[in-house]
Amino acid sequence: MNHAALPLVGVSRCLLGQRVRYDGRDKFAPRVAALAGYCLLVPFCPEVEAGMPVPREPAHVGGSPLEPRFVGNRSLEDHTFRLMGRIMARLEELARTPLSGYVFKSGSPSCAAVEMVSVFDDLGRTRGRSLGLFARAFRERFPWIPVADERVLADHSRWADFFKAVRRRHRRRGGEV
Repeated sequence: MNHAALPLVGVSRCLLGQRVRYDGRDKFAPRVAALAGYCLLVPFCPEVEAGMPVPREPAHVGGSPLEPRFVGNRSLEDHTFRLMGRIMARLEELARTPLSGYVFKSGSPSCAAVEMVSVFDDLGRTRGRSLGLFARAFRERFPWIPVADERVLADHSRWADFFKAVRRRHRRRGGEV
């Protein structure tokens, strides 16, 4: 198989069975992993690659919907600067690749890309909704790249729609499929 002819698709590492989540577990998603038969998967976990340990304190989106922050649930420690440094570096890396799609982890304070997550203030009150910090930055930087999450890909027709969009993007960039 000619790997250069396959589309590149970014994916949250936990969806591929890697134990990178805050609780030391994975969120293996068979339908996401099935993309490996048709694409070259490029795994990424913003928290781990920003140097956060596994396991680690659970976090949420804090601040406001217009200025979301990555905040520890118990400590209320703000990890935004650290996390965004790695996210911005990753976006620069991705800008130099022929990326054709991205699969994010739903409900994640860093990776929610399809359905928004709640934003909480320091007293635990809901202040609105936002995408996860990485997903938000990714979608702002690459609005033309198709995105999905494991919930979208669990549905056969939506999986097929996502893959068609990935193939179209790949072909536009001069790839084969």
